[in-house]
Amino acid sequence: MELFGEKTTREERSHRTLYLVGRLRVAKYEDLAASTTAARTRFVAAQRRATDAHEPVVIAIATRDSRDDALDEVAQSAAATLRGRTPNAAREHPYVDVVPDGLDAIIGASIEDTPSRYEELVERAHRFLPEDDPVRQQLAAVPALVEAFRADSKAVTVAQTAEAIALSEFEAAREDLDRTYERIAGTLIERRGKKGADRFFWKRSARRSEAPTE
Repeated sequence: MELFGEKTTREERSHRTLYLVGRLRVAKYEDLAASTTAARTRFVAAQRRATDAHEPVVIAIATRDSRDDALDEVAQSAAATLRGRTPNAAREHPYVDVVPDGLDAIIGASIEDTPSRYEELVERAHRFLPEDDPVRQQLAAVPALVEAFRADSKAVTVAQTAEAIALSEFEAAREDLDRTYERIAGTLIERRGKKGADRFFWKRSARRSEAPTE
């Protein structure tokens, strides 16, 4: 018989355990069938929870990244306006006052540093540009975008935490299923001998033992 190993997929575990349950029921080993079914049910449920928990992570990251793109577009537009004022504007005031470390330091900032970089950009624009400067108007949307970005980043963390918990629960259910599978194998060997027990387990090469589908 072939027990589960590191390369055994989730689908194989589910299918092979279901096959074992069917053989146990035919043999009237209801006690073994019941414990195997319970372990498989926990495994399948935990697998589904782990899969479901991944979707909010992807959506949350996509939302946060979209907000980051919106911030980058605002910064690029404002910087372009400043640079377009004179041929050497990128090396002159007020560009070097508003964007002292260059545009890449803002749009290339890490997730953690992005809010503070954009808040500093707005603060410098207010300090070095007159109130009626078009660049200040271009940056007017930044505070709201930064707050939304912070909320989006928090949502990513919450979703990732939930996924980590679901994956941990799935791993526990997988280990329980593996132990149950091995225990049932040992019990069958005691009751039927090695050759007899072997018949209860799905064989990859056996013509009449194709993996069942759910």
